[in-house]
Amino acid sequence: MVCSMINTIGQYKKTYAVSRDSFPSGQLQRITEVWTVLYTKMEIDEHHKSRKTQIVEYFETGERKSITKKHYKVSTWGRPCNEVLYEHKDYYKNGHLKKLTLKKCDNHKEVVKEYDEHGRLARKKVTRTRWLKPKEK
Repeated sequence: MVCSMINTIGQYKKTYAVSRDSFPSGQLQRITEVWTVLYTKMEIDEHHKSRKTQIVEYFETGERKSITKKHYKVSTWGRPCNEVLYEHKDYYKNGHLKKLTLKKCDNHKEVVKEYDEHGRLARKKVTRTRWLKPKEK
């Protein structure tokens, strides 16, 4: 089942779409939501398009299995990265958080947290990568 909505406010065109998938038994398997913002007055030197996606997956029992959030943009202003945010959460069947992966600004910073079955933090890893400037000749 797919539902969508288009809204134009001033200089921006906003769209929202939802799709739902089910197991063969009829139980909800996945919900995907997509928000898109497009700058309507496109020019050669100035443009903006932003897309946010949220995917929620479920076990056959109805408990949440995972949540994925992505924020992607193509723009001439704002932060100098395309993938602004990526967040993925995995859950145990008992509903406690299993693993959290958070990536910011084209993987410039990555945080991975792992939890035990009781929901307590077991391990945390933070990785940062440097942007390398091109060498001048």
